[in-house]
Amino acid sequence: MDIIVLGRPIIERVLKSAKRHPVVLLMVALAACTAFLTETPKDIGQIGRWLISGLTNRRELKLLEQIDTGLSRQKVENILGVPTTESKSDRYDITTYVYPLYRLVLIYEHETVVAFSIMTRHRRFNPKILIGKDHAARLGKSTFSEFIPGHLSVAKWEVSTVPKDIMYYETVYLGNAKNYETCLLAYSSSLGAKTKFDEDAASWLDEIPMEIILNRKVNLTETQKQTYCKRLRKTSAPNIVGFSGLHVAGEIREDVGFDVNRALIYAATEVADGGLRLIE
Repeated sequence: MDIIVLGRPIIERVLKSAKRHPVVLLMVALAACTAFLTETPKDIGQIGRWLISGLTNRRELKLLEQIDTGLSRQKVENILGVPTTESKSDRYDITTYVYPLYRLVLIYEHETVVAFSIMTRHRRFNPKILIGKDHAARLGKSTFSEFIPGHLSVAKWEVSTVPKDIMYYETVYLGNAKNYETCLLAYSSSLGAKTKFDEDAASWLDEIPMEIILNRKVNLTETQKQTYCKRLRKTSAPNIVGFSGLHVAGEIREDVGFDVNRALIYAATEVADGGLRLIE
């Protein structure tokens, strides 16, 4: 899997710069001393949590960057341990790992990873993801349009603005680059970290919420849909990214039995129509 480790924590970058500029180092030292002498214990505790958070991010990213399609289940569990939940169908197993910073969903076929997704659960956990050979974007920060290289186009999108969860997802076919075939980008208000998201554009695309608000039928033209979709993609950031080696990503077919995209977004326990049974 192509996850680029986040840039050095702020303090590390400052120290590197300070080696070239001793005056900067002196100013940083004075600022740190002032903070500990003048701030309350609560504020000092926040500084400590900030430093620990940077170290935790790097540790979690080191684990995630080892995950890839084609890995055996044994290898995954050697890296991450026993999953939080597991669901099974006749052909596929779906496991979920839930941690404070992220959630990882993996779909196995014959004990081999064929699809997986990462969801950021914290607004400061923003791993950089490589799309194709040389295009990278940051989960939870980069917008949908920034995630996808200009030569690729969205194959499918879906939006839902029900009260329990405002959700938008799109899939992009990547060809054979890095053995991935489909990239999934999604935003879920109920599951992932709160990122920037254009709820107004999503409501227009869903149409039903606007019909309730306006008390009239709403039938957008294709041009209007494209306009709202373009606006949403330009201003909104996904909090879920996934990759699938399954040709049928996003479809429900006999040979799969469940919607792959929804399984990667909501995890197996939420896929009611897939015939999946939860393993306690």
